[in-house]
Amino acid sequence: MGAAGRTNTNMLKAGIPNIIMSDGPAGLNVVSQSAFTKSGSPRYPEGLPEDWRWGWLRHIGRFLRGNPKKLTFAYRYATAFPSETCLAQSFDIKLMEEVGRAVGTEMKEFGISVWLAPGLNIHRNPLCGRNFEYYSEDPLVSGKMAAAITRGVQSIGGVGVCIKHFCCNNQEDNRTGVSSNLSERALREIYLRGFRIAVEDSKPWTIMSSYNRVNGRYVCNDNDLLTGILRNEWGFSGLVMSDWNATDQCSYSKAINAGNDLIMPGTKKVRKSLKKAFESGELKAEALDDSASRILEMIFAGHTSKDFVKNRTKNSFEK
Repeated sequence: MGAAGRTNTNMLKAGIPNIIMSDGPAGLNVVSQSAFTKSGSPRYPEGLPEDWRWGWLRHIGRFLRGNPKKLTFAYRYATAFPSETCLAQSFDIKLMEEVGRAVGTEMKEFGISVWLAPGLNIHRNPLCGRNFEYYSEDPLVSGKMAAAITRGVQSIGGVGVCIKHFCCNNQEDNRTGVSSNLSERALREIYLRGFRIAVEDSKPWTIMSSYNRVNGRYVCNDNDLLTGILRNEWGFSGLVMSDWNATDQCSYSKAINAGNDLIMPGTKKVRKSLKKAFESGELKAEALDDSASRILEMIFAGHTSKDFVKNRTKNSFEK
């Protein structure tokens, strides 16, 4: 069980496996002890982890205990690596690739397909609460470090990274409402430069769109950023996913139309909204097909899908 959770178990009967994503950034952020049902849903016989017991989570804990006799237990202990800021001070590309390979090896061991890291936002303000997740105030250093980590992880095969947070996510205060207002030159020379280096040097599987707005427009609804620059200019061919609940502030259908393929974490409200937008013609069929294709490509590129396909084919022949 990753800190960020799973994709979807509802498509298993259609032949589409569920995959696991794990947060970062100092190695894999996973629950050391977990239990799951036959369908793959997580359960917590001893209650939710202590640091999860806040807000609405406190009220659902008792429903997630499950029957221990019907659960499969798993134990995972991940390596705690230095923060990205510390790693970047080495200026050592080969070392960063080694760290990436170590993370990728653990991903494969734990059954994780996508690591929600590395983060490479610029150290714009010392008060940013997540600076430890980012490399540097220098876009060249940030891009080269992220590219090296990405190459290392993805060299293992069947596992990929999600570079984040694209783009101009330079503060945590009011991050879902703030607008980063800047010139085209500053945008490209400072805030996009690291992402471009990482994309062109390492071909990450996925990129995460950020909560904030850039010059008044929410990033996850911005076609110029997600398609015009990221795909058309830089040649990125992977998947773009939103930060968690980032699209709640703007438009779900505009996110898909703009090239934000996967809306995370996904709810019934999102599905109903997209269905309504599709039926009205607001959500473009071509954009929806493109997003679905990229999601499926990511899922089936994962090492965990190989056993699923193998076992499903075997069972089909047996029946």
